This record gives sequence, structure tokens and C-alpha cells, in this order.
Amino acid sequence: MKHKHRILPGHMGGTYAADNVELLTVAEHAEAHRLLWVFHGKPEDRLAWRFLSGQINLSEAAVERQAIGKRKAALAQRNPTLRAYRSAKRKGVPLSLETRANMSAAQRRTSVIALKRAALKGRPNPKISEAKRGVPNPKLSALRKGVPLSQYHKDRISASMKGIVFTEEHKANLRLAHALRRQRGSHE
Repeated sequence: MKHKHRILPGHMGGTYAADNVELLTVAEHAEAHRLLWVFHGKPEDRLAWRFLSGQINLSEAAVERQAIGKRKAALAQRNPTLRAYRSAKRKGVPLSLETRANMSAAQRRTSVIALKRAALKGRPNPKISEAKRGVPNPKLSALRKGVPLSQYHKDRISASMKGIVFTEEHKANLRLAHALRRQRGSHE
């Protein structure tokens, strides 16, 4: 039985093009990967050599392949040059709906976990903006002053207020504020 061996391995960018393939027996194929591993030190070649020579079975090879992938991903995270290269390579390539959903879910999980940790520690989360914590931003307030809210924002505010029970004093203050706005003619 003959195997198609890529002279430049797949993990190094090699393809099954005719000028990159040679037919080898299983033993020759295992030895070729052992020599590649000795020369280049790539864990993928060591894995191929061990699998082809019968040192490990298919399920063990799958587990080891997964571990190699995790190590490479962790290394890429620590290496800014590699991270920038991969980012540039993906630039302009639209993400699939599945990838976008996974990224969104991961972001939500991170936000929820950060909120819970902050609540348990009894201090505000630094990742949450002051606006989300209810702290007014004077610069933003000055920019927004006199600018009417869009219907979308009115609906969002209304939805966020549903189920909140106001005291009679607070209701009276709201009525007064609305009356003053109507007098000025700038109902927001």
C-alpha cells in the first residue's frame, strides 16, 4: 500500500499538487515524518510519525492533535506579530453567521461573569461605563441638551421603566418636570 506524502507538509502550507507529492510505503512515510520532526521540530510531524509507525492509535492521535492546536492558539495570543499577521490575513473576509453568534455569546458570557464578580466583591466593575452605572456624564449631557430623543430611544427608555413602582413624591416631580417642558415648548 502506498501513501501520498506531501514533501512540504500541510501544516507548513503544502498542498497535494503533483510537484509536492511523492508515493511512499507506510514505513517510508513514517520515517519521512520522523526526519521532518528531527530537522524542523514541528509537533505535527512527530504526531504523524508516531501514528504512522503504530506507536499511537487514531483516537490518541486526535487527542494529541487537539492539544497541539490549543498550544498553537495560546502561543499566537502571546505573540503580537503572529496575531497581527493572522488579523491582517482575515481583514475584509466576512464572518459567518455561526462565528458571529459564537463571538456574541462569548462576549455576553464574559460581561455577565464580570458583573457577577464585581457584585460579589461589592465594587463597581471598571469595564462598565459610568453611563451604564447611572453616573451622569456632564460632557455628554451638555451635548444632548435640547436635542429631541428619537422614537427608538423613547421606546427603549419606556421599556426599561416598565414594572418600576414610583413613589407619589417622585410622580409629582415627574408631572412638574413635564409641565415645565411643555411651557418651554421643547418636549423631549
